[in-house]
Amino acid sequence: MAEYLETLHKQFEEKGRELQAYKEENKIKIAGEDERNSGEQKKEEPASSSGVLVT
Repeated sequence: MAEYLETLHKQFEEKGRELQAYKEENKIKIAGEDERNSGEQKKEEPASSSGVLVT
């Protein structure tokens, strides 16, 4: 079972690399993808509050 999961994990990683290479070759951009990547980088910055209460 462990060997099977390891094989699936390797296949998943390889397919991800293939997909990334295809997107770069064809200049494909997915909506919201850049926002997610920049959001990961901004996690280190403290969140600021605008002071607006929405009910």
